[in-house]
Amino acid sequence: MDYEIFDLGDVTLQSGVTLPSAFLAYKTSIQPLLAINICRMNG
Repeated sequence: MDYEIFDLGDVTLQSGVTLPSAFLAYKTSIQPLLAINICRMNG
């Protein structure tokens, strides 16, 4: 699996509808941070 899952539980929307057992799947990347560090070292 190349992503993480965060369990939100039951989520109630502003409309009043409830999403049971909702979750958020996400993937992070460190590439932008590495680019900033390289610029700092060279700058």
